[in-house]
Amino acid sequence: MGKFKGLAFGHQFESFCLVVRPQEKITNPELSVSLAYALHKGLCRVLETETSDIGVSGRAVTNRQSTNADENTEFVFFDKTPGGAGFVKEAKKSWNKIIAETLQICSLCNCEKACYNCLKDYYNQSVHELLNRLLVKDFLNN
Repeated sequence: MGKFKGLAFGHQFESFCLVVRPQEKITNPELSVSLAYALHKGLCRVLETETSDIGVSGRAVTNRQSTNADENTEFVFFDKTPGGAGFVKEAKKSWNKIIAETLQICSLCNCEKACYNCLKDYYNQSVHELLNRLLVKDFLNN
């Protein structure tokens, strides 16, 4: 038998993106994931679109002159329509409304940590155990 080699599939996809980097450093993975999906939900509600129309991804970033100690999180929101539908362009203009809606989503729900009324949806099933609306609420209130 021959040796197996690593194989990765890729796809080039052009669309509009909105990159958001919180001013405050986020070190808690639960907060990072929860904030990404809470902002995603708030963004979709403000723009009156489905969560399936806009994607969200998080990643750790560092300044080129910094060390890993200066690593922070950034979130990338992108239109899932090839070429972009313009949702994330509109999101940039409505950012204050999106933050307010996100805070409302995380404040008004009565669940313990997360449910389908606040943070959970079909597309984030793989991280349901990490989602915590209370962490997002505290972060946005500070």
